[in-house]
Amino acid sequence: MSKTAISLADLDLTKKSDDGYEFEYEDANGNATGIFFTVIGGQSEKIKNLVWNSVDKARRREELQKRKGKDVELKPIADLIAENVEITAHRLIGWRGITEPYSHENAVILLKSNDHIAQQILTESEDIRNFTKSK
Repeated sequence: MSKTAISLADLDLTKKSDDGYEFEYEDANGNATGIFFTVIGGQSEKIKNLVWNSVDKARRREELQKRKGKDVELKPIADLIAENVEITAHRLIGWRGITEPYSHENAVILLKSNDHIAQQILTESEDIRNFTKSK
């Protein structure tokens, strides 16, 4: 058993998740497309804050409804989907192989119209191995 010491900084996945990771988008048949996306990790401070803020906002809304003696209203599915697209778009920080320039607004447009791409972005963003490569 090796006794190599590792610093806390070396184990900081929050910072490592801020480094962009590029992957090639594969179509539904698993074929390479020549389109490359750069994502940040799900443990990035930016992503964690977006998710936490979304959950906190929903909890505050529910608590306010309870205090007023109202039944807690479920958020419409369209709103939940829009929030998921928005958070997924924040994971995407760049692309190559698409004629339109990358922008957050263009990312939202892309993800609203292509669940397959959105799923690959989420998968690659959540795979911590993409952000912890050996040096």
